[in-house]
Amino acid sequence: DQPILEWLASTANNKDNACKFIVRPCRTQQIGYAFPKLSTLHSPVSAALNQMHFNENIRERLDRKFFPPSKPCADDAAKALNAYEIGSLFILHGSVLVFLLVVALLQRPAAKAARKLEDVTEKVTEKLEEVTEKLEDAFEEVWAPAQGDPQ
Repeated sequence: DQPILEWLASTANNKDNACKFIVRPCRTQQIGYAFPKLSTLHSPVSAALNQMHFNENIRERLDRKFFPPSKPCADDAAKALNAYEIGSLFILHGSVLVFLLVVALLQRPAAKAARKLEDVTEKVTEKLEEVTEKLEDAFEEVWAPAQGDPQ
């Protein structure tokens, strides 16, 4: 899978003229071939595989020939992440999480106070409406007779 992934990454990087994808092998990969019983291909393929196995750099030469690295990544190869940079990413990620946790904890009392303020505001508004109604009724009682409006 690795050569195919490298080819896909190289093609995408060259298309965008930027080093966006880098393929790093996770572990070595073994390849197997299956032939029917008594196949005449068994011996020549085994011999070729043994030759490839003993000639260690043939895989690298084949990969360079058929799966060339992306041009934009040639300069970025030295900039690949190492253990220290990955550790820095973990520290940065952890710091952001701690910051967000502190902000969330600090906002809890503020949210509680805001709910209390809403409740008090609602009660005051209700009382104000009651008082306004009573004043309007009292005003009607006093104002109507003064104007000479019969009731």
